[in-house]
Amino acid sequence: MLLTDLESLTSLQRRRYVAMRDRFERGVRQLIREGMRRREFRKLDARLAGFAILGAINWIPKWYDPRGALSSAEIAEAFADFLVTALEV
Repeated sequence: MLLTDLESLTSLQRRRYVAMRDRFERGVRQLIREGMRRREFRKLDARLAGFAILGAINWIPKWYDPRGALSSAEIAEAFADFLVTALEV
């Protein structure tokens, strides 16, 4: 579900979605913190880094064209490389 679709949900659906989204975001931040603790990632604000990563990933449906030059697997690989490299020491 794209962020712009939240308004189309009922109140109950929106609460459930937001709870699920928040749980996922906490998991991403925890992974980043764990990488910092293990000195695999540099020290940074885990919340902002998580938002940057999720923002980049969540924007893909806005521009992705399955008929484009890159496959979804190639895009996933490139994004993983870009985003993890940004965190590394």
